[in-house]
Amino acid sequence: MNVKRKAKPGPGPWDIAAGVMAGLLFVDLLSFFILLVVGVDLLLVYSLELGVMTAVFLLLGIGLYFAGQTKFGKLWKRLLLGALFSGGAMMVFFTLGLLALIAFGSSL
Repeated sequence: MNVKRKAKPGPGPWDIAAGVMAGLLFVDLLSFFILLVVGVDLLLVYSLELGVMTAVFLLLGIGLYFAGQTKFGKLWKRLLLGALFSGGAMMVFFTLGLLALIAFGSSL
């Protein structure tokens, strides 16, 4: 029973773009967690830059997701969607932390 199977094609350009964007978002999330573990003082110093960078990556990732929604493979689509959800959750926690910092600063 020699059954010839079609070779699976490699990732296309849309898949590579989704992988790169997901990687950038996950690295951004990892840097946020590293700053959180290392010290809150470093997080306070770099929080604005990290928030702006995350917001830009999220906007680019959302645009990429909607532009290539039908062109992605299943794995790459799920990877990008997971990165978008984790980046969005990080932005929510960043906003809550910033509001807590403002509330603490105004109570002094």
